[in-house]
Amino acid sequence: MTAPNPTITPEAFRGAGMDRKIPPSAWRRYARPAGAAAALVVVAFVAALALMPGSARTMKIESGTVTVGDVTRGAFEDFVPIRGRVTPLNTVYLDALEGGRQLFASGNTAKSDLENIEDEFYYQKRKFDLLTETLRTTERLQETQLKQIKETAERLVENLDLARRNLDGLMARAPG
Repeated sequence: MTAPNPTITPEAFRGAGMDRKIPPSAWRRYARPAGAAAALVVVAFVAALALMPGSARTMKIESGTVTVGDVTRGAFEDFVPIRGRVTPLNTVYLDALEGGRQLFASGNTAKSDLENIEDEFYYQKRKFDLLTETLRTTERLQETQLKQIKETAERLVENLDLARRNLDGLMARAPG
């Protein structure tokens, strides 16, 4: 047996030197909170991407409006609704008399129909002329009546002023 080494103490054999507390390094102290913060930033970024509206080149549509089918070979037919206004290149206006004459000249109507159309045309023309003259007469009458109403209103205001002055003159005043 060998003699005990005088430099090794009995406490060292029992592990007393291993039980001492080692202070944590600065890196270990901040590593866990920094990792949690980084994970939170990544989750927030992914959530923001999911919730943000699409860009100008993206369009969201309802799933019920999408038609899915098998791809087949054939003619491509595309329907694009376009809003616009169509105007004729040339416009020809025909009254009833001219239209009737053209129909008669082409043989599409009888002479009696043409005479009836002419009679109706001249009747409606006379009726229009009479209504136009009646409207002008009515407008002149309304202008005259409006002028008379304005003059009457002005006279009423003048008479009211005169009555107020007469009332002021009738009031008795106490000697002062």
